[in-house]
Amino acid sequence: MTNFYLNLGAYTEICSYAATQSSAEVCGLIGGRWKPFDRAAFGEQVISIPNIAAQPEVTFLMEPRDQIQAMTRFAKAGLDTIGIFHSHPQGMDRPSQTDIQECAYPDVIFLIVCPAIYAEWTAERPPTINGMVVTAWRIKNGEATAVTIVVSE
Repeated sequence: MTNFYLNLGAYTEICSYAATQSSAEVCGLIGGRWKPFDRAAFGEQVISIPNIAAQPEVTFLMEPRDQIQAMTRFAKAGLDTIGIFHSHPQGMDRPSQTDIQECAYPDVIFLIVCPAIYAEWTAERPPTINGMVVTAWRIKNGEATAVTIVVSE
């Protein structure tokens, strides 16, 4: 099982950004480091990217120029693009069928941000910030597998 470690500041940034949009999905990238022998990812930087999807209330499409600039910024800082986040403002704390079918980056962790009222309660659930909670997933070969998020000070 993979663990995704994220500091509280970055986690709060993602939740706060998603809380600003109740009718459209927000999205962005997370830069960090992989620890393959530990089977863990350590998120260090969050960059929000405009959603330019034709129907942003039900899907997301990152603005390509901003996406490339974010990936370049991570690379210049010695970081990998280890995560993609987007919100489901009207529910579902897991990837949708569209998320699974359109997955173009099977080697990253996908974070889904949703209102806490729509999230399933588990013992490993990270904190609720601004009414939002995050779940994490690996999406490969048409399947989504849960990843544990560890939020630290």
